[in-house]
Amino acid sequence: EPQPEPIPEPVEERIVEVKPAEPQLPSLDESDNEVKQSLGEYLTEQSLGLLVTEDMVRRTVVFVDNLAQGKVAKKHIPLSAPVDSFMALESDIIITDPNSFERYTPYVDMLSQMSNAQIVRLYKKFQPLIFEAYEEIGYEGEDFNYTLNEAISELLETQIPETSLPLIKDSVTYSYAYPEWEK
Repeated sequence: EPQPEPIPEPVEERIVEVKPAEPQLPSLDESDNEVKQSLGEYLTEQSLGLLVTEDMVRRTVVFVDNLAQGKVAKKHIPLSAPVDSFMALESDIIITDPNSFERYTPYVDMLSQMSNAQIVRLYKKFQPLIFEAYEEIGYEGEDFNYTLNEAISELLETQIPETSLPLIKDSVTYSYAYPEWEK
């Protein structure tokens, strides 16, 4: 009588999960083109023209670190200066010219071109380089997240003047007459 064929034992299938490779970042020294190209996916040419494109990651890290401490690191500002000069109205007292604030419109436009999700995506993409730059100035890289939150808080707490403010003229520059505004 014929023997039934043996039932083969089930073969255990292994499912190998293949994760897409993380995009390779350039070195911190060579990162400017990659950062500019990534920003170029979201910003207009006019807005890209506002960026200082030399040492972009380091410049931004130092600027944010200072901002978190309530300081402006003028040599490390990641944006070019406004084309128009600050304007004041001079009569019995010197006050800020309300039209002077219009020189910041291109910067506001630049920020509004990117969604929060796009900003977060760029931040995550370049986070290893950001942390490396933060370590170069003497901190733990991951602490930059806290510093960034502090800088954002500092900006949000900055008062916005509702009227023109009195100024003091110092030979060729102006300063606010009230120390709290000058700060």
